[in-house]
Amino acid sequence: MKQAKHLLVLSVCFGTLTLADQQSPWSVTCGAAWRSLGGVEINAVRFRNAGNVLQGPFGVQDYLELPVLFDGSGVTVDNLYVKGKHADFEGQSAYAPFVALRRDLLVRDRLTLSLQGSFQFQALDASLSASKRIRGTHYNYVVMGGQVAPPPVSEGLAGFSPGLRSATVSADFEADLFILDVGIRAEMPLKAITLSVAAGPTLAIADMTTKVATSASWNPIPGADDSGAYRERAADSRWRTAFGIYGSVGITLSLSDRIALELAARYDWAGQELSSDHASLQLDGASARLSVTYRF
Repeated sequence: MKQAKHLLVLSVCFGTLTLADQQSPWSVTCGAAWRSLGGVEINAVRFRNAGNVLQGPFGVQDYLELPVLFDGSGVTVDNLYVKGKHADFEGQSAYAPFVALRRDLLVRDRLTLSLQGSFQFQALDASLSASKRIRGTHYNYVVMGGQVAPPPVSEGLAGFSPGLRSATVSADFEADLFILDVGIRAEMPLKAITLSVAAGPTLAIADMTTKVATSASWNPIPGADDSGAYRERAADSRWRTAFGIYGSVGITLSLSDRIALELAARYDWAGQELSSDHASLQLDGASARLSVTYRF
């Protein structure tokens, strides 16, 4: 599906190259970029939440209702979570085809000013297995009246409790990113090449899908209705938009009166992240672009 979207962008672009037989103020550019984004951040993941005072209790199921426990006995509860922004996701880079349409507005001496708009598509994939990055704190509680009575009788103790055998989390992130922009471009010839700069606003549209799975196993409490293990999955799929700006600089080599080859560097700034329930996509990043321009 992603390859089909890439081919669609390129076919639309190159299909226009045969439409004109004389020069005009209009030109079309098509090419490919290698773009690096700021990164993908998986939001902090908390393990099973029983909806009570504590987040993520392990070793006890329905820990506020344990009549089999005697008053004065102790219960240890783990509070586990995975912090976001893992290195596995940072510095996402991907191939991104683009097509641009440009019209000259002003030609004076050696300076040419033009208005241009472009469309770019980029597909992202990232995955995370963070069993070694799980943060743990455990607390000791006392049973009163057949129930675990908050608050805990101990300060939070770092690490897993002795009864917790394992805990894992995994996440998968996918996004189809569409970038629309419009800007002003200035060109000036310098001997064999032409120097260009451009800048303008952008609109980013992303179709984001995130899947997160958590699991754990522990030593069950004798006599309690405790399975000693659990596994939970969560997913969300969202469309998000964000506005930003871009700036680029490039050099162009004319191959003929109509065709030119351009190499450019571009940087995109975004005013916000694109966020869903489980992940955030940071749009700031640089790209290297190679393209062919055809003047009608």
